[in-house]
Amino acid sequence: MRHFFEKFSGRFLFIIALLAFLSLLLQYGFHLTAEVHIALSQSYVLIFGLFIFYQLGRIFYSENRIEYIKSRWFDFLLLLLILIQTVIFIIKPSTFTEVAGYFNVTDLNLFYIIVLQIYIVVSLSIKAVRFAQTIAEFQIQPAKLFLGSFFLLILFGTGLLMLPKATTTGSISFVDALFTSTSAVCVTGLIVVDTATYFTQFGQIIILCLFQIGGLGVMTITTFFAIFFAGGLGIKERVLIGDMIDEEKIGQISKTLIQIIMLTFGLEAVGAVLIFQGFENTSLTLNERLFHSIFHSISAFCNAGFSTFSDNLYSVHTRFNYTILGTVSILIICGGFGFAAIMNVFETALSRFKKSRLRRRHLTIQTKIVLISTVILIIGGMILFLLLENNSTLKDFTLDQKILASLFQSVTTRTAGFNTLPIDKILIPTSLVFIMWMLIGASPGGTGGGLKTTTVFISIVAFYEFVRGKKKIEIFHRSISDEIIHRVFTKIVFSFVFLFSTLIILSYIESHSLIDLLFEQVSAFGTVGLSRGITGQLTDPGKLIITLIMYIGRVGPLTFMLALTRKIITENYDYPSENISTI
Repeated sequence: MRHFFEKFSGRFLFIIALLAFLSLLLQYGFHLTAEVHIALSQSYVLIFGLFIFYQLGRIFYSENRIEYIKSRWFDFLLLLLILIQTVIFIIKPSTFTEVAGYFNVTDLNLFYIIVLQIYIVVSLSIKAVRFAQTIAEFQIQPAKLFLGSFFLLILFGTGLLMLPKATTTGSISFVDALFTSTSAVCVTGLIVVDTATYFTQFGQIIILCLFQIGGLGVMTITTFFAIFFAGGLGIKERVLIGDMIDEEKIGQISKTLIQIIMLTFGLEAVGAVLIFQGFENTSLTLNERLFHSIFHSISAFCNAGFSTFSDNLYSVHTRFNYTILGTVSILIICGGFGFAAIMNVFETALSRFKKSRLRRRHLTIQTKIVLISTVILIIGGMILFLLLENNSTLKDFTLDQKILASLFQSVTTRTAGFNTLPIDKILIPTSLVFIMWMLIGASPGGTGGGLKTTTVFISIVAFYEFVRGKKKIEIFHRSISDEIIHRVFTKIVFSFVFLFSTLIILSYIESHSLIDLLFEQVSAFGTVGLSRGITGQLTDPGKLIITLIMYIGRVGPLTFMLALTRKIITENYDYPSENISTI
């Protein structure tokens, strides 16, 4: 019996997980009759009966039961909660009646099913984490795994958005669902249908989950939960995740992941509270204020640009709201700044208060570049926008409103894609400035896309030093290696060739002006989400091209190229060099 159980337990668990997932999908994604609802409720009880049988069998037939429970403590805790809940439900249902009444659920059986569904979701999440760990054991190139995780998440999100209950009309085309899912996972914010009116709250929650996972990265989230719930990380997994989060010290990977997750959720929580306060004097209900606050806080930190208002932040509730726009701006800056740079600034500032000079930290070269670039781009963008649009979109604003609108648009243009002005009404010179800012994008390790601030900064310094006749590139008394310089210019060349090629195709198949198409594709590549109003009018082939641009813009041009090429073995010889004229 033990041999039989150990041999087929994996398949048995897969069947349980599949049944649980399909049951949840049917109930929350489709419009069902009362009879089907009853059948589904009964299926949840059956699924958890099988789950209890599986877990008890694993414990009973394990060679070392204590070690098994320690390594699978969360599964064991889940099992105990289910058993306790079931016993209380049978012996003393009045306990459930009181709790159900607190949550305004009058049907006791329905409340029991809801609790079971929560257990199912948690259990499925843990199984997904362990599955991700199994994948990490294979010899897969990190770049390919990174691209594959985003691709699978996009397809999964597409399927969820096509569920009847996800949209108010009950249907959405595959291309529109794929576009929306890609835009959410790639934290872009371009939309072909109005998020506020076309999607139900269930659909909006799907979009929210997609850009939250997409902003942090699939492997980052699954690895974080693996640390706590799935027995930790092996050496191979640590090396793999270290490549993805740019952490060289294997021993620091767990700490770095925890810092990233805690920083993200902490800032999003504080942002949601502040935005909630900003909605205080509006006509929104309490539930609406709560949902709008959470949605916009996560969207802002992830630099997603999605909004639950049809006019984005040009809405009457937010257009001149200093609290909301100030909070959103700070979240955008933090999200696009990069986790490594944020932690470096925090640790450096904290070390100044410590007496021991041995622990004093200093800003890294990358952090200095990010800080300087961010300040220059924000202030420069604000001044340029104010000067160019002063007599156009800003002409009816007061001075403080002009400064607020210019500052916010400068912050959001590089990465986020929120807008407090009608973008289709801005002047052509302003649009060209926006294109330049969107192309630069966010900083490394952040939630935004584009060429990255460090790439542009190093390329400008390299160009300046080359004109001066210097052969070595030095920044802040540190030499920049030739490998980094080659990487920078390879990224720039690939990006411009890719954008120019896709622009040719778009201009051939679409009837919109060249400036509108260029604005759209750079916005997609920089994962910004601003548009001159043509996104919904694109043909299906045009939408698919923009979808591809969003995907490459989010995963990064270099990562995309590395995933498509084979690893070249460096030979221990050099060919004779020869001079080639470039003048």
